[in-house]
Amino acid sequence: ILDANDNPPEFSQLTYSAAVNEGALPGTIIFQLKILDADTDKDNTAVFAITGGDTQGRFQIKQNGELYVARTLDREATAHYRLDVTASDGLFVTKCRVSIEILDDNDSPPVCGQYHYRVQVSEAITPGTEIITVSADDADEGQNAEQVYSLSGESTGMFSIDESSGQVTSALFLDREDEPNHILVVRVEDADNPAWFCESKVHIELLDANDNKPDWDTNGFSTSVREDAKVGQILAKVHAADLDLGDNRRITYTFLDSANGHFEMNPRNGIVSLAKGLDRERVDLYNLTVRAMDAGRPRLTALTQLMVRVLGKQNGMVVNTVLF
Repeated sequence: ILDANDNPPEFSQLTYSAAVNEGALPGTIIFQLKILDADTDKDNTAVFAITGGDTQGRFQIKQNGELYVARTLDREATAHYRLDVTASDGLFVTKCRVSIEILDDNDSPPVCGQYHYRVQVSEAITPGTEIITVSADDADEGQNAEQVYSLSGESTGMFSIDESSGQVTSALFLDREDEPNHILVVRVEDADNPAWFCESKVHIELLDANDNKPDWDTNGFSTSVREDAKVGQILAKVHAADLDLGDNRRITYTFLDSANGHFEMNPRNGIVSLAKGLDRERVDLYNLTVRAMDAGRPRLTALTQLMVRVLGKQNGMVVNTVLF
């Protein structure tokens, strides 16, 4: 009795699962499909075809059922394929589903999320304070997506970076008056391939803190005045400077002791004037304590001395402000 083609071919499984690296070269065999057919006529060999799920023709099937890579793969473009496969012996047709996972290769460099960051922080922050986190993306996955962060630039010693997370922190105490701006370059390398990298520039601007007290122009001031000088007469001008900014450098001048109201201080400009008449026979020398206070928080102060020497009566007045 001769065999007739009266039995349909059947796949050994209705669904197949396989995996292949995205770097697999064309021609790489993934696995072999198996057909079961009760007929024995070898002329009735099944013909395989991919009928769905592969519009770009990345895979093909040999006559013996070997499924292989036909074109280069890219997991970052398509990470999974679900193929519809048919087999026909010329009369009967059978179908199965093939699921192929594309495994990652380290074939993508890191891409920085931003290429320029600008951040403002107070100069009063302590070492170890988080400033900013620089980020980068890698289209790979798992270990292939691991990155290493590092710092470069003139201010590198002032800051540190977590080589795994990209978090930038202060390493030392900062001083705006010494350097108000810091420029860092963050380099992000592929952990397995350092030749793949991107870089971001980080501009750190320090905001002023009230960390400088007023600084007097001299260690002390002195002046002289005739005892018959008129009330309201300008005697001297004291001055201090502050390296801070804004209210932190706005100075108010006051007497801690105005010698029972004999002298008056303009709080804004430090001009000292006579508030009461003088009597050289009673007091011929006044040693006044002057305070300069800024308007920051907390308020910082500095003290100095103003020496006023009272001279005898004479037409005119001599005013001389010198360091003593």
